[in-house]
Amino acid sequence: MSRGLSLEVVAGVQLALLDSPSGDGLPHEVMRADLERLTERRQAYQLEDAARIAARLLTGLRISRAAGGREVPEVLRLLVWTCYETRNLIRDLGYPDLALLADGVIQRAAEELAEPALLAVAAFARTHALAAVGTAAFDAAVDVGTSAADAVRPVAGTEALAAYGSLHLAVGFAFAAAGRAVDSAERLAAAQQVALRATGRSEVGRHLAFGVANVGVHRVSAALELSEPDQAVRAAGQVTVADIPYAARRASFWADLGRAHAALGHDDQAVVALRRAEHLAPLRVRLHPLVREAVAGMVGRAQRAAVGRDLRGLAYRMGVPH
Repeated sequence: MSRGLSLEVVAGVQLALLDSPSGDGLPHEVMRADLERLTERRQAYQLEDAARIAARLLTGLRISRAAGGREVPEVLRLLVWTCYETRNLIRDLGYPDLALLADGVIQRAAEELAEPALLAVAAFARTHALAAVGTAAFDAAVDVGTSAADAVRPVAGTEALAAYGSLHLAVGFAFAAAGRAVDSAERLAAAQQVALRATGRSEVGRHLAFGVANVGVHRVSAALELSEPDQAVRAAGQVTVADIPYAARRASFWADLGRAHAALGHDDQAVVALRRAEHLAPLRVRLHPLVREAVAGMVGRAQRAAVGRDLRGLAYRMGVPH
């Protein structure tokens, strides 16, 4: 997918999030089917198709919400999950600021529904968004995630349990980003225990990819945030890649493992891992600033000798001088 096409596609999603649409809505069975297709495409990293589906679905849902009626709760649930998938695909297209628009819609819809699991999903999205801001927002990220986890903990059911575990992951990552290794490890261990209990199917578990494998992926990411690449490599060795539930998450795993190997000077292993990530999620990997930094570092180290063909190709596709 070209960057130009990304602009076109994202503009359609942005308009659907900001506009006040009018006209006829979509039948509810069509919107449910569209959400299923959106989820499948986004998780398979077919972002162009996913974005086009998202724009149409968001418009239909907003029209249905404005119309009112007894089906409003179902519309709001669909809106939460549509915006959650939309925030992730927009972020992966390289527009993290636009993902905040979707986060706002998630928050408002969840508050209107007042369903504990979906309020937790809104907090999960906000926690990750705050952690991505940087040092100034780390405390806020931890506070949001911790408060939401405390609120959903006593709620029964598979949805609430998956949301509770997911919040532990989000807070664990935020602690790692803040350099608080012990606190991060405690949260990730708590998430592991929840994942071992959360064996039932849930919408939260599906959309947030909650499970034992994703806890392992977060351990790799947390180790990198803590500048412990050796620990990241060890944590990656405990992950069964086939159990990571969809392509976008597998790409994150391989990208993080590649960065860890690069930090340790294991350039051959790094290139192998990064190429696997690129195969699964090309645009996400090529645009990721920390992946680009890792590739630039490897190219710099290789200048004294010939830059290998695979590394040269990776650098070329990222626009990294080589």
